[in-house]
Amino acid sequence: MRMLINSLPILIVFLSLVFPPGSKAQEGVIPPPGTQVIVEPSQLLLGIGERDWVRVTVVDAAGRPLAGVTLSVQSDRADILSVSKEGLSVTDNYGHISFSALGRQTGGCNINIFDGLNTVRINTVVKELRRYVLTFYYGNSEIQLVNPTEVTNFIKIKFYPDEGQAYPPMYLTLLEKQRKKVVLSEQYGEPLPYGWVEVMSTQELLGGLWTNKGYLPLYESK
Repeated sequence: MRMLINSLPILIVFLSLVFPPGSKAQEGVIPPPGTQVIVEPSQLLLGIGERDWVRVTVVDAAGRPLAGVTLSVQSDRADILSVSKEGLSVTDNYGHISFSALGRQTGGCNINIFDGLNTVRINTVVKELRRYVLTFYYGNSEIQLVNPTEVTNFIKIKFYPDEGQAYPPMYLTLLEKQRKKVVLSEQYGEPLPYGWVEVMSTQELLGGLWTNKGYLPLYESK
């Protein structure tokens, strides 16, 4: 599983061992003590009208996937965020369920995932985002990012290989006037194939990367 190294400080996952108000365990496999509910990505930053996918994995205390566990998935602000498969879903043989989240209007909310014992809350922010593209990325290329503004810039980066599905998004934060070098292969823990990069941010962003053909800048996609 690709791991997300950086995270937005305002976006956290909170694990509660108490029942949320009005909820109760549903019929299905009863999670044993020590069960963990793992979500990827563990936070969401969405533009209005943007959809991202979330994968949930339920494992026992030894890390083995649990099939047949009934999970409740709910958004606590349907006006801000809509969730596919809202309601009850059952984990497959790999302990997985997947669902998508769609940003509807600006604001913050939680996606609550309840397995009958634990609640995982994915804190989510929906904002007007600026979209930038790097048309080429490969291997251990180093992306230079600069926040030219006087305010904190929250950033989401997605890598799209030329073949196959997009990698899970990674998140980072740049303070006012801050610069940062990002090597995606270090973040994902594996060498990256040929592909391209989408960068979304809450504020103006500058940057690019050096290739064997020269400097490739970020360009803003309207």
